[in-house]
Amino acid sequence: MDQTTTTPRHEGVAIQLAGREWIVPPLSFGQLKRLLPRFQTMQTGVLTPEWIETSVEIVLAALSRNYPDLQAEAVEEMIDMNNYAAILNTILLASGLSQKGEPAGQTS
Repeated sequence: MDQTTTTPRHEGVAIQLAGREWIVPPLSFGQLKRLLPRFQTMQTGVLTPEWIETSVEIVLAALSRNYPDLQAEAVEEMIDMNNYAAILNTILLASGLSQKGEPAGQTS
């Protein structure tokens, strides 16, 4: 069964991405522990392959809590420069790492 269409296991914030609604839960403590050092990559504001890889890793980590079968390749195709800030802000807000109005990639 395709886990990307089942009922989400964790509460979160709804966001439209790739033509459908996704429920973005907060990152777990385990995910935060692993990803916090990578957030520094995002704060440079310089578009590099590492920045893109980190972006995909963060989005996949959050979405995988509700959609465990989601693959990095699918996330790479769903996010782009037009929707990236919205999805990252949603993840940061849901995880308590940002307050409304802060720019994407800047943690409190």
